[in-house]
Amino acid sequence: IVSIPHSEGRDDFPLEQLKLGTHILFSLGFGAAKTLYGVYAAKQYDPIRQADQLESFFVIFTGVEFLGSFVGALISIVIADLLVDPHPQNGLIIAEFINAGAVIFGLSIFLLGSKRYVRGKLMRRTYGQMFKSLFEAILCFGGGFKSVAAPGFSKTKESKGGSIPDAVVDGMVQIILLFPVFLLIMPLNVAFTQAIVVNITTCAYMTGVGPLKGPLLVSTSLLFIGLWAFMIKRFLSPFLQKKQVHLSIPIRFALGSFFLGCSYVVAAIVDSQIKRVYLDSEGKISIFYGLFGTFMSGGVAFHISAMNEIAFTVAPAELKMLGTAIMLFMSQGLPNIIGAILYNACSHWFRDPDGNKIRSIQQYVDANSVYFTYLMLGLCMFNALVMLLPPVKRWISRVEERSIANNAARAHGGA
Repeated sequence: IVSIPHSEGRDDFPLEQLKLGTHILFSLGFGAAKTLYGVYAAKQYDPIRQADQLESFFVIFTGVEFLGSFVGALISIVIADLLVDPHPQNGLIIAEFINAGAVIFGLSIFLLGSKRYVRGKLMRRTYGQMFKSLFEAILCFGGGFKSVAAPGFSKTKESKGGSIPDAVVDGMVQIILLFPVFLLIMPLNVAFTQAIVVNITTCAYMTGVGPLKGPLLVSTSLLFIGLWAFMIKRFLSPFLQKKQVHLSIPIRFALGSFFLGCSYVVAAIVDSQIKRVYLDSEGKISIFYGLFGTFMSGGVAFHISAMNEIAFTVAPAELKMLGTAIMLFMSQGLPNIIGAILYNACSHWFRDPDGNKIRSIQQYVDANSVYFTYLMLGLCMFNALVMLLPPVKRWISRVEERSIANNAARAHGGA
């Protein structure tokens, strides 16, 4: 849809098939794949003896993930642009077959090294105990359903008369704690998911330069996130290590919020320039101005790598994949739903005074779409301030430290 402007209004565009692919099949495949490959790769490190390398891995993981996403988007955009007429679906079909081939190729490379990977053991009994503790904790029974008790995890522990080993119950509590952790950065994640709305709206009314047109500009945010991740790994991390400075998870969340907020500031400036140039001369500004905003949005590499790290660190060894699944839902699934609700509530900002959707630069100038940019900027700045509050910083750090200690105890026979 980004590659072919106003494609949703064309009779020959397979919109329903695209919805099936993006809303259902992609969600299932991406959710399952990311839950598996991120955790499986991270499990090649010892969480205690290789903690620094594990943190570095998540930065690299973020860079590779987003650079790969950019390459895939670039293939789709270029081929769809070349084959847009007379049948736009042909370009999309060819592009997606190429991307599917890349997935199969990558999977084949992965399988070639399977004999050398560190593999964890399935702990079916532990899984059952964990979910049993959750079930018992919700109900008003204790002591293995032998007595009435208030809801809570404590009553399910063996030391409190329950039937579940204490370490197993502590692991389930750790998983539950991921929900409030990610709720604290929900405003940031909502703003991140809606960045594409702002970029698509503005880039349509800027002048493309060669291959750099609206669709490619939108996708450069993926490129810059990947580049930021590698710059953090190559330059910032070694510098901070020499200074003996450690960026905690809350600080990295705050940095991600700040840089994403900066990208929205640039988007607001670009919006004002689009309107000024058009009103002065009925011209358009160069699309290169949009690159400043997508470059600043690359700073969310701090936040994305921190999310992957805390989901892996807090979750017990038996439930690392569940921890990643919670992270995906709380960072992408739920924020996209909230963002869609916000967008629909603010849809009048994306219409001209007559109530028509923006289809021309004149309608864009007459509309108030920049208000949505201000709203997202407010969410970013609010989240940055929340992450800098001492109680919030202490609580997140405490959750992380206790989880590391509990996981180490279980790894050495504590369970």
